[in-house]
Amino acid sequence: GGGRLRKAPRAPRVRFAAAASASAGGDEEGLADLGSLAPVGELLKPLDPQLVSVVEQDPSVFTLPATQAGGGDRFVELFRSCAPYIKMHQGRTIVLHISSLVLEHSSLFEETMVDLSILSLLGVRVVLVVGMHGQVDDAVRAAGAEPQIVGGRRVSDANTLRAVQQVSGEVRARVEAALAR
Repeated sequence: GGGRLRKAPRAPRVRFAAAASASAGGDEEGLADLGSLAPVGELLKPLDPQLVSVVEQDPSVFTLPATQAGGGDRFVELFRSCAPYIKMHQGRTIVLHISSLVLEHSSLFEETMVDLSILSLLGVRVVLVVGMHGQVDDAVRAAGAEPQIVGGRRVSDANTLRAVQQVSGEVRARVEAALAR
Protein backbone atom coordinates (compact mmCIF):
# COMPACT_ATOMS: atom_id res chain seq x y z
CA GLY A 1 0.00 0.00 0.00
CA GLY A 2 0.06 3.68 -0.45
CA GLY A 3 3.55 5.11 -0.30
CA ARG A 4 4.88 2.96 2.56
CA LEU A 5 8.43 1.77 2.26
CA ARG A 6 9.05 -1.92 2.73
CA LYS A 7 11.98 -3.04 4.78
CA ALA A 8 14.59 -4.85 2.69
CA PRO A 9 14.90 -8.55 3.53
CA ARG A 10 17.82 -9.45 5.77
CA ALA A 11 20.75 -11.22 4.19
CA PRO A 12 21.41 -14.79 5.38
CA ARG A 13 23.73 -14.97 8.37
CA VAL A 14 25.87 -17.83 9.61
CA ARG A 15 26.42 -18.30 13.32
CA PHE A 16 28.91 -20.54 15.08
CA ALA A 17 29.05 -22.07 18.55
CA ALA A 18 31.77 -24.34 19.87
CA ALA A 19 30.77 -26.96 22.43
CA ALA A 20 33.17 -29.08 24.42
CA SER A 21 30.47 -31.39 25.73
CA ALA A 22 26.83 -32.22 25.38
CA SER A 23 25.92 -29.50 27.88
CA ALA A 24 24.72 -26.87 25.40
CA GLY A 25 22.71 -24.06 26.92
CA GLY A 26 19.77 -22.44 25.18
CA ASP A 27 21.12 -18.92 25.38
CA GLU A 28 22.95 -17.13 22.60
CA GLU A 29 26.11 -16.54 24.62
CA GLY A 30 29.07 -18.09 22.85
CA LEU A 31 27.55 -17.64 19.38
CA ALA A 32 29.57 -15.65 16.91
CA ASP A 33 27.94 -13.88 14.02
CA LEU A 34 29.95 -14.59 10.90
CA GLY A 35 28.39 -11.77 8.93
CA SER A 36 25.94 -11.50 6.10
CA LEU A 37 25.97 -11.78 2.36
CA ALA A 38 26.34 -8.62 0.36
CA PRO A 39 23.03 -7.09 -0.76
CA VAL A 40 21.96 -8.16 -4.23
CA GLY A 41 22.37 -4.61 -5.53
CA GLU A 42 26.08 -4.81 -4.72
CA LEU A 43 26.49 -8.10 -6.55
CA LEU A 44 24.51 -7.29 -9.68
CA LYS A 45 25.55 -4.22 -11.62
CA PRO A 46 22.97 -2.16 -13.53
CA LEU A 47 22.58 -3.24 -17.14
CA ASP A 48 22.66 -0.68 -19.94
CA PRO A 49 19.77 -1.54 -22.32
CA GLN A 50 21.76 -0.21 -25.28
CA LEU A 51 24.32 -2.94 -24.76
CA VAL A 52 21.70 -5.69 -24.98
CA SER A 53 20.81 -7.31 -28.26
CA VAL A 54 19.05 -10.47 -29.33
CA VAL A 55 21.10 -13.04 -31.17
CA GLU A 56 19.24 -15.95 -32.68
CA GLN A 57 21.17 -19.17 -32.45
CA ASP A 58 20.44 -22.69 -33.62
CA PRO A 59 19.82 -24.74 -30.40
CA SER A 60 21.76 -27.69 -31.84
CA VAL A 61 24.94 -25.63 -31.37
CA PHE A 62 24.57 -26.05 -27.63
CA THR A 63 25.19 -29.78 -27.36
CA LEU A 64 27.05 -31.47 -24.56
CA PRO A 65 29.95 -33.82 -25.15
CA ALA A 66 28.92 -37.49 -25.15
CA THR A 67 30.32 -38.00 -21.63
CA GLN A 68 28.04 -35.27 -20.26
CA ALA A 69 24.95 -35.98 -22.32
CA GLY A 70 21.84 -35.75 -20.20
CA GLY A 71 23.80 -34.27 -17.28
CA GLY A 72 22.10 -30.90 -17.59
CA ASP A 73 18.67 -32.51 -17.62
CA ARG A 74 19.47 -34.46 -14.47
CA PHE A 75 20.70 -31.30 -12.75
CA VAL A 76 17.54 -29.38 -13.63
CA GLU A 77 15.38 -32.30 -12.50
CA LEU A 78 17.29 -32.56 -9.22
CA PHE A 79 17.14 -28.82 -8.61
CA ARG A 80 13.40 -28.71 -9.29
CA SER A 81 12.83 -31.61 -6.90
CA CYS A 82 14.76 -29.73 -4.19
CA ALA A 83 12.89 -26.44 -4.66
CA PRO A 84 10.03 -27.27 -2.23
CA TYR A 85 12.53 -28.14 0.50
CA ILE A 86 14.51 -24.96 -0.13
CA LYS A 87 11.32 -22.92 0.16
CA MET A 88 10.27 -24.83 3.29
CA HIS A 89 13.54 -24.01 5.08
CA GLN A 90 14.19 -20.45 3.83
CA GLY A 91 14.21 -18.01 6.72
CA ARG A 92 14.25 -20.84 9.26
CA THR A 93 16.92 -21.44 11.85
CA ILE A 94 18.44 -24.87 12.04
CA VAL A 95 20.90 -26.14 14.62
CA LEU A 96 23.49 -28.56 13.30
CA HIS A 97 26.01 -30.54 15.31
CA ILE A 98 29.16 -31.90 13.77
CA SER A 99 31.22 -34.49 15.56
CA SER A 100 34.79 -33.90 16.65
CA LEU A 101 35.70 -36.70 14.23
CA VAL A 102 34.78 -34.42 11.30
CA LEU A 103 37.55 -32.04 12.37
CA GLU A 104 40.10 -34.84 12.00
CA HIS A 105 39.28 -35.48 8.31
CA SER A 106 40.14 -32.35 6.34
CA SER A 107 38.26 -33.24 3.15
CA LEU A 108 35.09 -34.13 5.08
CA PHE A 109 35.43 -30.93 7.12
CA GLU A 110 35.86 -28.79 3.99
CA GLU A 111 32.89 -30.43 2.24
CA THR A 112 30.74 -29.90 5.33
CA MET A 113 31.67 -26.21 5.48
CA VAL A 114 30.80 -25.80 1.78
CA ASP A 115 27.42 -27.44 2.41
CA LEU A 116 26.76 -25.11 5.35
CA SER A 117 27.67 -22.09 3.21
CA ILE A 118 25.22 -23.26 0.55
CA LEU A 119 22.47 -23.59 3.16
CA SER A 120 23.16 -20.01 4.21
CA LEU A 121 23.06 -18.83 0.58
CA LEU A 122 19.67 -20.53 0.22
CA GLY A 123 18.32 -18.47 3.11
CA VAL A 124 18.65 -20.95 5.97
CA ARG A 125 19.96 -19.50 9.24
CA VAL A 126 22.56 -21.97 10.47
CA VAL A 127 23.64 -22.39 14.08
CA LEU A 128 26.61 -24.72 14.17
CA VAL A 129 27.59 -26.68 17.27
CA VAL A 130 31.00 -28.27 16.90
CA GLY A 131 31.86 -31.21 19.10
CA MET A 132 35.47 -31.22 20.14
CA HIS A 133 35.80 -33.75 22.92
CA GLY A 134 38.49 -35.69 21.03
CA GLN A 135 40.61 -32.57 20.57
CA VAL A 136 40.13 -31.57 24.23
CA ASP A 137 41.16 -35.06 25.37
CA ASP A 138 44.30 -34.81 23.20
CA ALA A 139 45.13 -31.36 24.63
CA VAL A 140 44.67 -32.58 28.22
CA ARG A 141 46.96 -35.56 27.52
CA ALA A 142 49.52 -33.26 25.87
CA ALA A 143 49.54 -31.22 29.10
CA GLY A 144 50.48 -34.39 31.02
CA ALA A 145 47.10 -35.28 32.52
CA GLU A 146 44.44 -37.84 31.80
CA PRO A 147 40.85 -36.76 30.95
CA GLN A 148 38.42 -37.48 33.79
CA ILE A 149 35.06 -38.91 32.72
CA VAL A 150 32.53 -39.89 35.40
CA GLY A 151 29.13 -41.26 34.44
CA GLY A 152 29.67 -40.18 30.83
CA ARG A 153 30.41 -36.58 31.81
CA ARG A 154 33.69 -34.72 31.77
CA VAL A 155 35.01 -33.63 35.16
CA SER A 156 37.05 -30.50 34.55
CA ASP A 157 39.75 -29.00 36.70
CA ALA A 158 41.48 -25.69 35.95
CA ASN A 159 43.95 -27.32 33.52
CA THR A 160 41.13 -29.04 31.63
CA LEU A 161 39.20 -25.77 31.37
CA ARG A 162 42.29 -24.10 29.90
CA ALA A 163 42.52 -26.92 27.36
CA VAL A 164 38.82 -26.45 26.51
CA GLN A 165 39.36 -22.71 25.99
CA GLN A 166 42.41 -23.27 23.83
CA VAL A 167 40.80 -25.95 21.67
CA SER A 168 37.53 -24.03 21.29
CA GLY A 169 39.48 -20.99 20.06
CA GLU A 170 41.37 -23.08 17.53
CA VAL A 171 38.22 -24.85 16.32
CA ARG A 172 36.29 -21.61 16.09
CA ALA A 173 39.06 -19.97 14.02
CA ARG A 174 39.18 -22.98 11.71
CA VAL A 175 35.41 -23.03 11.17
CA GLU A 176 35.18 -19.26 10.65
CA ALA A 177 38.04 -19.36 8.15
CA ALA A 178 36.37 -22.17 6.21
CA LEU A 179 33.03 -20.35 6.12
CA ALA A 180 34.63 -17.06 5.09
CA ARG A 181 35.90 -18.46 1.78
